[in-house]
Amino acid sequence: MSCLVGAVVGAKFSQHSKLMTILLTKLIVKSILKPLLWFLGATEKKIGIFHIQDWDSQKKTGSIMTLKLLSLLLSVLGAAFFGEAAVALSSVFSSPQPSSANCTWKFIEQPLSHFERGANKGTYRQRLCIYDGYYKANESLPIFLYTGNESPVEEYVNNTGLMWTLAEQMNALIIFAEHRYFGESIPKLQGSKNCISYLTSEEALADYASLTNLIRRDVHTWGAQDSAIIAFGGSYGGMLASWMRTLYPSAIDGAIAASAPVWGFPLNTCPLDGSAQVVSYATSASAGCNEYCSSNLKASYVLFSDLGKTNWGRSLMNQNLPLCTPLTASSDVTTLLSYLQSPLFDLAEGSYPFPSNYITFALTGSSDALLPAWAMQVMCKSVGKDFGISISGSEEQVQFKVSDKEQKVVINVDWDQLSNNGYSAETVVSETKVMELLTATLQSIQVWYNVSGTLPSCIDWQNGVALGAHAKTVSAYKKVVNPFGNAKAPGKPTPLVTHSAPVEPVKSEGSDDNVCTLDDSMFDSLTAWNILTCNEGINLVNWRAQGVGHDKLYWPPNVARDYSRENMIPGSLAYCGYYKSIGLYGIPDKRDDWSMWLDTVYGGMRNMYTSNIVYSNGDLDPWMPAGVNMELQQDKKMKKSNSNIMSLLIKQGGHHLDLFWPTDSDPVSVKEVRAIEEEQIRKWVAARKEATTEASISGN
Repeated sequence: MSCLVGAVVGAKFSQHSKLMTILLTKLIVKSILKPLLWFLGATEKKIGIFHIQDWDSQKKTGSIMTLKLLSLLLSVLGAAFFGEAAVALSSVFSSPQPSSANCTWKFIEQPLSHFERGANKGTYRQRLCIYDGYYKANESLPIFLYTGNESPVEEYVNNTGLMWTLAEQMNALIIFAEHRYFGESIPKLQGSKNCISYLTSEEALADYASLTNLIRRDVHTWGAQDSAIIAFGGSYGGMLASWMRTLYPSAIDGAIAASAPVWGFPLNTCPLDGSAQVVSYATSASAGCNEYCSSNLKASYVLFSDLGKTNWGRSLMNQNLPLCTPLTASSDVTTLLSYLQSPLFDLAEGSYPFPSNYITFALTGSSDALLPAWAMQVMCKSVGKDFGISISGSEEQVQFKVSDKEQKVVINVDWDQLSNNGYSAETVVSETKVMELLTATLQSIQVWYNVSGTLPSCIDWQNGVALGAHAKTVSAYKKVVNPFGNAKAPGKPTPLVTHSAPVEPVKSEGSDDNVCTLDDSMFDSLTAWNILTCNEGINLVNWRAQGVGHDKLYWPPNVARDYSRENMIPGSLAYCGYYKSIGLYGIPDKRDDWSMWLDTVYGGMRNMYTSNIVYSNGDLDPWMPAGVNMELQQDKKMKKSNSNIMSLLIKQGGHHLDLFWPTDSDPVSVKEVRAIEEEQIRKWVAARKEATTEASISGN
């Protein structure tokens, strides 16, 4: 019927009005047919431990298939018979890959503390995405569990294509579990005593372990008592997946831990400038960029700084560069350098072979803010030529000079100090390409700041937050730590105002001390992440130094020449006391700057005592130096002790690229890694089935 309406409307309107035809057709479909399909697939029921109104997954799967068939039919018939209206219908109906729209959303009650049951009887509601369209109960089919990390769980549902792809092949049940205190799984804060003390990885892992037990014990609903459960996670979620296998080996049969920086703590061997080295590599010709990129950028940072020391130098830049606001002091140039360098980390980890909003979504809240494919390569194009400016000397010792070919402009660098040959403004403008290089550097970083292409042509160096028209409202709280992956960028996530249903807080006896006063609506993901790092001493150190001689990109060094772990780690969590000042209580007074407790609980680099974990890292990912790397395979004691731990490196791989949906543009390396991961998962599933069969025979 709607096709006929679309055809008639398309015939009556002129060629000039075809757009209106398409829009009208889409409106008919969205307002009538899709709600009808939703209605047919909706139901209210009790499922084991769950009480919720949700989709019936089997009906929902049928609805999805119906939409796909309609899409295919309309695509074939549309061009021949119904013109653009039918093509519009096809685009509306098409559903290329599953997403959060396919979830059965459920909440389960979890204790605020799994370890203080006598002292605290409070609970909170944990949100789950469950999809059982591929699954059949009582057939010993596997369960895939995503151990949610530091964002609303939809972000992982929509981007973890590996889970969906393998689940369809292996008829697995899919569960994405949201991390406590994130998304809609936030306990009641205001009025609760020590409300944030239960935000820890240990409590989160206990949530996930309890969930697996509930699923296995709910025989009538899932019939999963003999099912293998495989944990998946990326970044902090990958850490959780591997730690869960370590702490709860009976809960899960194996773990895929992608880009998991579990070796990034102070007591481990991760270099303090490890991330800077990887970002520098990501701008090199070996990583697919042009041969000039890193050296031109580094030279430009020196030139900006040297010119910025003087009034005439700043005036020269104001006259010749497309700046929205003039540089009036040397501190402005420091801000400008931060503006230019801060996004490089994010561009490196977000260099995927396809356009993606995964990194930018956490900053903008918009799915439209897409970084281009191979974002770092795109950034490097603007500085991808010979501007006649070169670097000579010892970059390893950070004692080098930047000069033009004719030596008209010469700047000597000694760590963070500069001197020059007394060049003039006339020389800079008339006899070199310095201004052309500086302009190119400013334009290059707009691939990040102006991702939407909607900002003015001038460079707004004072605003290191906005990403075009998709910029989010900045949180009132100061960013005080560099969190994982997508939370490390210059912007901050918008406060989350939608929470799970309030849970009656545990009141203090006879005193209001340590009762939280912050309004729940002001609690955001960045605040939650920072508190998590404070509660447990999650002190990742791989990003703390840059420009110290091991990379070919950054200048100036951000630490003193005599820097060391011993003089950098103590006090690095001092910001944690800030949260009491905004009415959030429960963070331990004693700081664990060296992450001693995490090393005790999870074993640090002593991985030989666990099994069935695949660690993967991309060589473009700044978190790679903090991950379980190829040294694992070279450790003879570990290899002899346990051959069931794998460490895989993805060439041309960004942040947990292997977890994303496969595409035609994927590098060969990630295809190979996914194949190994699938092989290991099938091995773990088969081992569980074999053990169950043997137990059944023995029992008989």
